Amino acid sequence: MSASAGIKDGIVRLASLLLVACLSVGLVVSRRPDAVLHAQFWAEDGRYWFLQAHDFSWWRPLLMQQNGYLQTVSRLVGLLAQAVPLVDAPLLFNACAIGFQILPVLLLYTSRGRSQLPQPWLRLLICLLYLGHPYSAEVHANVTNIQWHLVLAATMVLVFPASPLRAMRFLDVGLLSLAALSGPFSVFLAPVAAVLALVRRDRRSKGLALLVLACALIQASLLYLHHGQGDRFTSALGASPDLLVR
Repeated sequence: MSASAGIKDGIVRLASLLLVACLSVGLVVSRRPDAVLHAQFWAEDGRYWFLQAHDFSWWRPLLMQQNGYLQTVSRLVGLLAQAVPLVDAPLLFNACAIGFQILPVLLLYTSRGRSQLPQPWLRLLICLLYLGHPYSAEVHANVTNIQWHLVLAATMVLVFPASPLRAMRFLDVGLLSLAALSGPFSVFLAPVAAVLALVRRDRRSKGLALLVLACALIQASLLYLHHGQGDRFTSALGASPDLLVR
């Protein structure tokens, strides 16, 4: 392939990815237009992420646990929102949330995603189910629940093959680190990363497994030390075989 053909192919792929991004944002906003037209803080968005970023030194919130673990991505959005007027902060929060919400869709439409799932109709169906699931209001377009979308993207990065682009390899590490330090999910990602490292036996898989394991140890330690603190109940949920049957 000539250099000009390669550049043209890259432009086409980038344009296709931008189109997918625009359509995904449109679908997300269509489900909750108020997230853009009448943006407000949701739950912990204002109470913790914005307020603590406003009240403390920029670095301190990044080291603060909430409900027993670090929530780095939410903290970073709170810090970013300090750069805009207060009236615009909720819109910035929601815009960041929407960006992370469509991230798994964009990953699925990259060359690596297409290689793992080559059927166009199946990719489209999965993305429509993911973005349009009717019972997902709580994790829709808010910063507090970015972590649920981020861990899905991180799982995809773990499963994907290595990118030939050096910049993408750095982005993989950054995305995985952010996901592993945002919520308790690294505890569940660690076995997945370990199995992939054992099966593939390549340098990338081993490095990512060590990264996830280190983050899992941090989050598990915080969960142990701060169990019962925060806004979450620790009483028994009442689950039982009898209740399952009924």
